[in-house]
Amino acid sequence: WDEDHGFLEASEYCVTCKDGSQKDVLWYGVISDDLVLGVGVDITARKRVEQEVIYQKNLLRAQLETAPTGILMVDNNQQVLLYNERFLKFWSVPDTIVAQVREVGDDNFFWATVPHKRLIPIPS
Repeated sequence: WDEDHGFLEASEYCVTCKDGSQKDVLWYGVISDDLVLGVGVDITARKRVEQEVIYQKNLLRAQLETAPTGILMVDNNQQVLLYNERFLKFWSVPDTIVAQVREVGDDNFFWATVPHKRLIPIPS
């Protein structure tokens, strides 16, 4: 808890209800003089949605990596959204550049390495 402000740090817990069901609950609170006020918020639905998003992202990544072709997806501003390993191999992007990009998050290497005029845009 934060002694300066009297706030209890928010924490997530899985609790078992009387009927045996389980709920994810976010607990937080405030301490004032001799009073402790705690509030629990049911975040079970939000946690399920978060888990589904993670599952779908992993599924997309698996499909992307097993595709028989090299794939590069960019937005309208030429910012790289995703790519697969076959794309990197096809354009002979050096491992050192790939490692640097993954570490720093700078995708300008694609445009320095790949002759993007030869890439085929998909109409929106």
